[in-house]
Amino acid sequence: MINGQKVLAVCTSELCSDGIQRIIQPLYQYFYGHNWRMMIYSCCSNLSQHTLFDYGESSVFKLVNFDDVDAVLIFKQTIHMREPVNDIIAKANMKNIPIIVIDNESVRDDCINVAFSDDAAFTELVEHLITVHGFKKINCIAGHKDNPLSEKRIKIFLDVLEKYNVPFDKYKQLGYGCNRSVAVRKITSSFIKEADDLPEAIVCLNDAMAISVCEYLNDNGISVPQQITVTGFGGTEQEQYCFPRLTTCRCDNEKFAKFIFDKIASFTKSKVFDDTYVFPLSLDISESCGCHKCSSRNILKSINKMYAQMSDSADYDKSLNYMTSKLMTETNKEIIQKILKKHILFDAYIAMNNDFCEEEQVQHNYNSSPFTDTMEGY
Repeated sequence: MINGQKVLAVCTSELCSDGIQRIIQPLYQYFYGHNWRMMIYSCCSNLSQHTLFDYGESSVFKLVNFDDVDAVLIFKQTIHMREPVNDIIAKANMKNIPIIVIDNESVRDDCINVAFSDDAAFTELVEHLITVHGFKKINCIAGHKDNPLSEKRIKIFLDVLEKYNVPFDKYKQLGYGCNRSVAVRKITSSFIKEADDLPEAIVCLNDAMAISVCEYLNDNGISVPQQITVTGFGGTEQEQYCFPRLTTCRCDNEKFAKFIFDKIASFTKSKVFDDTYVFPLSLDISESCGCHKCSSRNILKSINKMYAQMSDSADYDKSLNYMTSKLMTETNKEIIQKILKKHILFDAYIAMNNDFCEEEQVQHNYNSSPFTDTMEGY
């Protein structure tokens, strides 16, 4: 707790990625509305290569001050290194601080486990095509063959078709796009080679493949959803710029923020938690199935938003390039401060090891103690 306000420590990597941003923003807003504050510890790499650079980046998680923290949230699926995750959990448990680990692949007995479930949402999506639209010819494009997640969704898809007695020929109506546009376009071509025998719907197991399908169909004079319905999965950022907008399954991040808050509050009160809590994804019915009217206004808004983001990104990259070239050989701390202040285009506080500019760093060992006891602040 700091200044009478509880603190949530969020540990993740790739903070600027679309997926993490979409979760972090509503999470911050919800906790802030309940008089909590959030401290985010993040590194740029997902630490999957286990290089010296990765180990150096993972040092940021050593900065968590467990005397000030009231709860910890770890996005385990973004941190592909065991050591920092184990270290965070061990230190939090020593202080009896509630820890939530978001991970669909493993379950730990020393923390609160949270996993996402897409089974119900995907089942509802396929049922929607059958019960609402009355489709009887539904094709499917999966990801990689024999990938466990892909095969699980295929099984759900086939189970729903069987439940409603919808015929399906897996040799003609199922393709593996391997999450590659070229492969997806080739499969889509095979689906539409007979103009008088088009599928009524194409179910794609992620949004990126669905977008590729829509583009290919439009390039070949087939309109979506008027002639063929296309659905995706995942609710990605790219989907916002797709025309038509995709009917897909996504995480309701506002509900997820409340879900996390409630689990922390429950544990704080009772000190009891289940092995795993499951948060279900939601069906998002939109334009690509025909339920919502396609709007050119949405296209204009999306284009303007994308242009603004690209412009901001270009300005930021340009500024960082200038900054990097000026800092490359600079050792004067006052000049370093001026360079940082000029080129970092947002509010920031930079803490730097006070021996960083010295030729030999002798005050500490980077393996066991990556940061000096006192630091230079900018």
